[in-house]
Amino acid sequence: MGRMDLITYSTALETTVDLLQSVVEAYERGSEPPDFRIIRQLVEDIRRYIDIPTHRQMAEDLQSLAHDIVILGDRHNRRSSNNDRHIASVVAGEIEPRSLIDVYRTAGGHLLSGRVHPLRVKASSTDMPFGTNDLDDICLIVGIASNVIHQATNARPTSRDQWTAQAIISEIESQRAALLGDTRNMMRQIGRSWQRLADLIIKINQDSDTKVIDRQNNLGRKLDIQDAVPKDPIQFFRFIYGFFVH
Repeated sequence: MGRMDLITYSTALETTVDLLQSVVEAYERGSEPPDFRIIRQLVEDIRRYIDIPTHRQMAEDLQSLAHDIVILGDRHNRRSSNNDRHIASVVAGEIEPRSLIDVYRTAGGHLLSGRVHPLRVKASSTDMPFGTNDLDDICLIVGIASNVIHQATNARPTSRDQWTAQAIISEIESQRAALLGDTRNMMRQIGRSWQRLADLIIKINQDSDTKVIDRQNNLGRKLDIQDAVPKDPIQFFRFIYGFFVH
């Protein structure tokens, strides 16, 4: 959560999850990625109607978001597992988390009484990966999501080798104790959002050509100049940020 209080973090977390799910669902149609003309027009609209400092910051935030998603996915794949039995055990607190993805699942499971909250993804009916948000909101939302994910990449285990479920739960309960009033609904929503975020990060990594974030990647360089169609979420992110950053 970084320096955010729990209420602020709850809103930022939900904003992050909604953004990533919108992008994932836009690319859930398989062989029919979002209309290239619409994606290209989005870049042009950002260039024309958003002031230079703002759209440059948005591009840097989007680049950071893409890179951090890949980093978290890679770390998880090296250290942990994506099979259903492992996920259920992590969510139930029966085994210690081995990655930040597992930490999200452990934390979310604690707030949902050890229950798995499965990710439900459906193909979007629109060609807008950022949904119906206007340009100013896109810049704001991307910044929020980048901050939430970047804080996760900087998180460190409680010991040299691992996180512990008990330490995660103790931190959550410490934060909850500082709140006033009935927070049960908010905490359940945070639990669902943590599990969704873990699943979305893994899905984006599995569905995407993650090598495209390399500055010298051939396809990435074509995406920077709009000479290639972005066919997955990470390619879409580079298509947007590469135009302004590179």
